[in-house]
Amino acid sequence: MRLQQIMSTPAFSISPKSELGAARDQMRAHHVRHLVVVKDDHVVGVISERDVSRAHSALFDDKWLVEDVMSEPAITATPNMTPAQAARLVQGRTIGCLPIVENDTLLGIVTTTDLLAVLARDAG
Repeated sequence: MRLQQIMSTPAFSISPKSELGAARDQMRAHHVRHLVVVKDDHVVGVISERDVSRAHSALFDDKWLVEDVMSEPAITATPNMTPAQAARLVQGRTIGCLPIVENDTLLGIVTTTDLLAVLARDAG
């Protein structure tokens, strides 16, 4: 099995210059917990629902920018990687997803929940 078989598409993206309120609204509209941050057609980071919540807890407001709280650099994977290879990328890091990128093009996203589901199924 390869990540291209389990990735979610499309991967929703946002500019690092977008306001936090826009990121929160986009996550809610698409029912997702992660947005891939893209600048000049390159994946530069990820912003999560947790990042937005922490920013609000720290008295940031919706006018703060995505680049102020995003995780960077983005750890990415390729569509031909196996779930086990992706799990090794995630291991030891506090990240919740891997943007799937090929030839500088964002193709999709795989979350740690997706990886655990596949690995649990294969193990059982």
